[in-house]
Amino acid sequence: KRASHICDYSVQTECCDWQSGTWELRVGIEICDTANAYFNNDNKRLRVRLFDSSLREISTGTTDKFLIQHYSPDFGTTQEKNIEEVRQYANVCLNISNVAEWSSERPTLYLLAIILESESGECLDCEGCRVGFRTVQIFNKQLLVNEKRITFQGVNRHEHCPVEGKAVSEKLMIE
Repeated sequence: KRASHICDYSVQTECCDWQSGTWELRVGIEICDTANAYFNNDNKRLRVRLFDSSLREISTGTTDKFLIQHYSPDFGTTQEKNIEEVRQYANVCLNISNVAEWSSERPTLYLLAIILESESGECLDCEGCRVGFRTVQIFNKQLLVNEKRITFQGVNRHEHCPVEGKAVSEKLMIE
């Protein structure tokens, strides 16, 4: 990895309006810099891009606002053990319309690309993952995915017949 790189990221999706299919995608990103890279004042920018299954860009967002979280020693190789590490955090929010929601029947996934760029636009680091848009909640003792009731069938059945083994007859089930 370079002196400035993406250490970690998290992705959250939230439905803003069910009728229009508008969703918010929040990406929290942690950037790690060596002290030398940080204090050289190289301005960096984060770009987040969302693509559909045919790799057509749906949305993009950028930020150059970073929050310094903490300094910590980098215990890498013996040559690098005296170099301090600076961790910075940034958030990028995208508002997306007409999203195909993820469900078990139609598991639609989008491709998310997170790119750390230099001031000149050079790619310093990039990460990517697949993202699905869904909500999961329990309401009135029912599990809802995208506000639709989910029914479990055949879950956690641990019955055993002493004579027939795992093949439990209907008569024994009723008893």
